[in-house]
Amino acid sequence: MSVKSALILESLTQAVRHLAFVIPAGLGVQEASLVIFGHVLGVSSELALAVSMAKRMREVLCGLPSLLSWQWLEGRRLQSPMRTSS
Repeated sequence: MSVKSALILESLTQAVRHLAFVIPAGLGVQEASLVIFGHVLGVSSELALAVSMAKRMREVLCGLPSLLSWQWLEGRRLQSPMRTSS
């Protein structure tokens, strides 16, 4: 796979993902577009899915610390005694 093909594949995939913004996290959209456009560019379906899973893993690893810290803060807020004003 050439650099030109990789850039075309990434550009088309991102374009489709942005068009499908109403689908939460673009679930299935990224995978389908990578397989379809990868097939057109001569990339095997297995490689296209592997690239898609690597991209998803990056999203999860970048988002997980934020979600965990949010959960921790909310848990602390709920466990603290309620303050009442008199």
